[in-house]
Amino acid sequence: MGKRVEINEKDIILFKFLYKHKYVNTKAIHILYTKKEHTIYVRLKKLADYDYIKILKIKNMENIYTLGFKGYQILKESFEKEFKNLRININRIALNNNANHHLIIAEIGALFLNNNIDYDIDLNIKKINPDWLLVPDLILIKDKIAFEIELEYKSMIKYGKKLAGLQNTKGINKLIYLVRGNANKFKEKLIKIDEYKAGKTLDERIILAETIKKLEVLNLDDFVADINNFKYI
Repeated sequence: MGKRVEINEKDIILFKFLYKHKYVNTKAIHILYTKKEHTIYVRLKKLADYDYIKILKIKNMENIYTLGFKGYQILKESFEKEFKNLRININRIALNNNANHHLIIAEIGALFLNNNIDYDIDLNIKKINPDWLLVPDLILIKDKIAFEIELEYKSMIKYGKKLAGLQNTKGINKLIYLVRGNANKFKEKLIKIDEYKAGKTLDERIILAETIKKLEVLNLDDFVADINNFKYI
């Protein structure tokens, strides 16, 4: 191992991305670097060797990448205004049962970043907007367009709560569900207001027409494959 590694602009983007998302997979990093797979692998190994990032090898999962101690230091020392309250954390990232969902959020975040779209994710939205009744997976900050990623379908009552949250969250102009499978069928189920009559609150039982108009459902894989043609960017 040499004496040092020269940090470039792409590395800084990665450090900020890892800080925002906590942990990501190789696919998200490939989106950010847009270079050949071997070149990216070599770069990641070098950054890990010098503790700018950490590579977590987890049983039955792909490699997971998190920010290392020196990566935190770069952000704190080089971007004082943006990261003035940054507390350096070198503890192992705790992966929960929702890890795959979180990794897809990171992949979509990387696509937004490459398209120069300012976005935020659920981890930060909760802190910035504690009064929001709906905390989406991602939101486009400028247009206030929120995204929910559905890898598996939930009960209609739970969707009633989501829509009630949307109905009472003024900071969201549109909610887009990204689903695996048939987007049209999912939306048809979603807009059947009668299904929500089992909800505990009035808002869960009465979803207004103007709230339904804020809804859109897209196929997740189609959205990722053709994000450059997404009409809101």
